[in-house]
Amino acid sequence: MTKAAIVSEATILRQVIEVLTMKRVLSFRHTPVKLASRQGRTIFLPCRDGEKGVADIIGIHRGVPIAIEAKSSVGKQSPDQAAFQLRWEQEGGRYVIVRSVEDLLAFLLV
Repeated sequence: MTKAAIVSEATILRQVIEVLTMKRVLSFRHTPVKLASRQGRTIFLPCRDGEKGVADIIGIHRGVPIAIEAKSSVGKQSPDQAAFQLRWEQEGGRYVIVRSVEDLLAFLLV
């Protein structure tokens, strides 16, 4: 039996942005600064004016603030992302982790 291919978070994120654009959902991509270290590892630094754990996409849907975090089928939410989610929801926003376009569509229907 072969393992199913894991769709990358970058691919899921591109698909999510495309759907949000088609559905005319007001949103923007929050992009951390990406650096490559001398050891060949990729390091992400938060924007100087932002806070740690901010979701990949921030927007407004039907008058409600939304935050969307894209993850692969094996991706895990970091502690900083969980803390951001808690704070976002305490302030009345809706937060979702999407692993597919179907997850996004279900979230937008609610």
